[in-house]
Amino acid sequence: MAAKISSYLIWWTAYVPVLAVAALVLTWGRELSPSIVALTAVLLAAAVLAAVHHAEVVAMIWLPGPLLLGFGATQMALTVVVGTLTVVPGRATVRQGGVHLALLAAFLSLAASQ
Repeated sequence: MAAKISSYLIWWTAYVPVLAVAALVLTWGRELSPSIVALTAVLLAAAVLAAVHHAEVVAMIWLPGPLLLGFGATQMALTVVVGTLTVVPGRATVRQGGVHLALLAAFLSLAASQ
């Protein structure tokens, strides 16, 4: 049973990027409701995670030893500075501000998990 669940969990890395590209093609250049925008954003974020998973698998095959991904204070500070310089004065749109906040949240969650 656990092997069957494990095989389904691995296959999401093949299906999600295809769904994300389809969602992007279907929504490109259209006026959308916030729920559709959120769904498309979640699918695109999952596609990025699938790409990272594929890169980690290839790296684990080629590199000996454990693979350590590090996000230091420099990357987090840079994200905060870029977000502040573009969002606070009103130079960024709401979507760009959302991207900056998502990047900051990702950095903070990765830093907290280490």
